[in-house]
Amino acid sequence: MEAVSASMSSEFSTRFTAENCIDGEITDTSDYCSTGADRVPWLALDFGAAVTVVRVVIYNRFTDPDRFKNADIWVADQAPVSTEQMFTGGQLLGNFTGTAAAGEVITLTSSPGLGGSFVIVQINGQGKNTFLHLHEVTVWGYIESKSTTSTTT
Repeated sequence: MEAVSASMSSEFSTRFTAENCIDGEITDTSDYCSTGADRVPWLALDFGAAVTVVRVVIYNRFTDPDRFKNADIWVADQAPVSTEQMFTGGQLLGNFTGTAAAGEVITLTSSPGLGGSFVIVQINGQGKNTFLHLHEVTVWGYIESKSTTSTTT
């Protein structure tokens, strides 16, 4: 599934925008998204409609890879608004507690799947300012269809 847009808690610079994490580019090591230093930085992928998420794959950066740790991945109907408190407004898909390696690919799955219109990746800075910078985030699932009934007379 392709997100229609992405946003972050802040932007490190106009070169490292949230859209870099949803552009499908996983080979260019200089193409990534990065927040500024926030206590709980986040990246929100907006699908613009209700979706069911069954898998999220996170591609970590090759440089400064150890910054990706203590991360929660959520499926929700809204994006976070705070850079001071961890998000709790959705369903927790999973978390990544380890320190990521350079270029590590992290896969989280849910069966039967979680519903919402956003996928959120958030780091718990544990009281310190930290950066969230990733190479790419891809999501697998499906768009929820509305059931319609028609009657003929």
